[in-house]
Amino acid sequence: MMTPQQIAFIVSQLQLLIVRINEESESLEEDRMDILNSTRQRLEENMTTLYSSRELYQAERLQYDFIASNYRNQYGVSIDNLPIFMMGEHVERTRTVISADGRRESRRYHFWRLEHPFLNDNDEDQVSSYRANYRMGKRAFEHLVNELSVHEEFNLVAPNTIPIYIQVGTALFRLANCHIGYRQAYMLLGVSSGSYNNFTTRILKAIKDQLGHLLTWPSEPVRANAIAVRFGSNTGDRLNGVIGAVDGKNFIIHQPSPPTVSAMFRDRKNNYSVKLTAVCDSVLRFTYIKVGDSGRTHDAAAFRSSDIASEILRHPDNHFPDNTFMIGDSAYPLGPNLITPFPESQCVLDSRKRTFNRVHSSTRMAIERAFGVLVARWRFTSKYIYMLDQLKINEVITGCCILHNMCIDLGDTGFTDTVHVQDRGAAVPEDEEAPDVGGISRRVTIFEELMRRRSRRGTARGGRRATTTRRRRRTRLRNRNR
Repeated sequence: MMTPQQIAFIVSQLQLLIVRINEESESLEEDRMDILNSTRQRLEENMTTLYSSRELYQAERLQYDFIASNYRNQYGVSIDNLPIFMMGEHVERTRTVISADGRRESRRYHFWRLEHPFLNDNDEDQVSSYRANYRMGKRAFEHLVNELSVHEEFNLVAPNTIPIYIQVGTALFRLANCHIGYRQAYMLLGVSSGSYNNFTTRILKAIKDQLGHLLTWPSEPVRANAIAVRFGSNTGDRLNGVIGAVDGKNFIIHQPSPPTVSAMFRDRKNNYSVKLTAVCDSVLRFTYIKVGDSGRTHDAAAFRSSDIASEILRHPDNHFPDNTFMIGDSAYPLGPNLITPFPESQCVLDSRKRTFNRVHSSTRMAIERAFGVLVARWRFTSKYIYMLDQLKINEVITGCCILHNMCIDLGDTGFTDTVHVQDRGAAVPEDEEAPDVGGISRRVTIFEELMRRRSRRGTARGGRRATTTRRRRRTRLRNRNR
């Protein structure tokens, strides 16, 4: 049991401990207040610096606006009234949109503003024209914007509040160049990487939904006959009754993954590619396309899996009015409505068959020129397609073909950047097949008709030449007698 002296000693020690704790607490409180005061002082200094920077920015902005206003007044340029703006400075403007819950609210968005030079409709201008930047004229661009504006993707409901012409311009600018990366897109167009991809996806989907009807087969007799007349009215010998030329083209892509799959896309030129099988008419307008086959697939194999082989050729009365037909190179199977050239073995000793093959190749060059115009207009597809998603690659090629047809329908032709396409020579046949009796008979009929036309034309020319020669002889004799 503790004595009173021991208890008193413990109490005194506890009192001393309490005093020390109070002193240390006061010291800690003072240190904490010092830290808080120093932090507040630093924050105030930073705020002062920010205010100074903002005032400096506002002063520079006022000076810039004053200089820009004088420049516009001097040269008579009204930038605010331009229908489309491409590259330049970000300007924040207020736009009223509808939020997801139905409330009207005001948000700020980046508006493209072109400082100098602004876009024009002069096709000769290779820098600041619509054709130079979007590979189409102003009329075609405005038509595309109007056609896509009714699509549900562009209802300006949050978060999709960017005007449609900015999204169309971004997507077309991407397709018009070989490759514009995310950083270049941000610097040139002022859009983030997410918006860059979203704009392209929306535009391609809207193009397929709103303008997909531009890819239609000429089943109507009036349209088919008009195409056949244009095929036969070109200069030189042509085959009568042709309503389309078929061929395939490989578009080079990155190596797909995994490696077991990528081997299927390696073509005979050792590139990874996807195949486009297409048919075009006499004005280079596509009437049928099929995208998605690997570059390793032979043209004949891709053709057999297409709707042409499964539907169109099996029902010729519904798709080839007035005994018309289409043509293809020797890689495709001969049929009553698909005429291919004579084999080389039959042309060695027969000059007339060589003439038929030459005329056939000259007529078939329409599809080669169509591919040339396609990749020259949309340079994104001319070299490597910088995408990894196979479905998106197919959507890009399909969208480019539809836009190609739209430009032709609007008269946006005479593309100055059309590449020179040469015949690739004899195509490589896939396998020896049993000859199609109907196709052989139809080819012989077309061959004989061509030879008869050439014979009549040669006789007429010979008669005219003989008459001219006799007249010259009589004139010379008359002059001698004088």
